[in-house]
Amino acid sequence: GRFLDIKKRFSPQAEASGAGITYSALINRDTKLIRINTVSIAVIGLLVAKILFFTDPVTIVTPPNMNEEITVVGNKASESYKTQWALFFSTLLGNINPTNISFVTAYVLDALSPELQAKTSESLQEQINIMQARGVEQTFKPNDIYFDPKNDMVYVWGTKTTRLVNVPDKTESSKWTYEWVLGMKNGRPRIAYVNQYSGTPNIKKITINGKEQLATLDNPPPSTGNK
Repeated sequence: GRFLDIKKRFSPQAEASGAGITYSALINRDTKLIRINTVSIAVIGLLVAKILFFTDPVTIVTPPNMNEEITVVGNKASESYKTQWALFFSTLLGNINPTNISFVTAYVLDALSPELQAKTSESLQEQINIMQARGVEQTFKPNDIYFDPKNDMVYVWGTKTTRLVNVPDKTESSKWTYEWVLGMKNGRPRIAYVNQYSGTPNIKKITINGKEQLATLDNPPPSTGNK
């Protein structure tokens, strides 16, 4: 109402001179700008809401003792996330003794999926009892790591050495392989599959330019290795 009153107050002379028209145009322009800004703010608000509530956050984390950045989008982890955690778990599980075996086993069990946890907890406890009773110490030095994208599996292999704590001069060494299928759940690594066996990875190999290289597996994870 006030805006209309102002327009009525313009004298015919002011309107004829163009001053009244200029002032009216300025007011109309400001009104349009306010409307445009209101719409823009609403659109920005919708975009922010979409990002906050409908877009998975991207998290860059670094596993313990690792210096390589890895990316996680929602619950989907990158290849580097899986290989770095596979290396960490292999090193952790491969270096055990009667003193730390209970702690290591509990740590690994906590990262297992509920289904795998129920299947392996009993067998792991048996291994704990045997190693503690015999006083066995085990070390593992990883030599290499390989990610098979077809089966989403990580292979970590190296040399495992075992010895009796009371007989330190007598040791046994062998090539050893760990197989892992890893993901992420609620920001933490989740082990969906784990297997270990003597020897190098059970991966088919191909020859390229006279050199033998690793090839992807044709079988699903449960069929590889020796349980």
